Amino acid sequence: MDVNISFDKNVLVMKQTVRVTFHRIDLFKQMFADFFIAQLVNIHQSLSPKNNRDMIFKAGEGAGRSGSFFFFSHDRKFIIKTMTPGELKLLLARLPAFVEHYATNKNSILAKILGVFTVNTP
Repeated sequence: MDVNISFDKNVLVMKQTVRVTFHRIDLFKQMFADFFIAQLVNIHQSLSPKNNRDMIFKAGEGAGRSGSFFFFSHDRKFIIKTMTPGELKLLLARLPAFVEHYATNKNSILAKILGVFTVNTP
């Protein structure tokens, strides 16, 4: 994905190439297709840069034991967390079990993992 965004005053300007890999997109779509469709507007509002300006500056303050970066959306509905290569491998290995769990337990209290991405920048 090439990012070349230019806005006026008080907005971050990004001009760089960013490569985003969405791991196992087919399984995530299978698990939460209804959620994405019903909540798309809420997801965009929760994660919009405009609404999260203050939270971006607080990101990482409460890093976990592993030193992972945590970002909480302004409304606390979503968390973005970095993963080590080992954590990524383990999660992707267990993903089919999550799919099965959510399919048979629609009201599960387990946190919904809506996607796993690798973001590379130059």
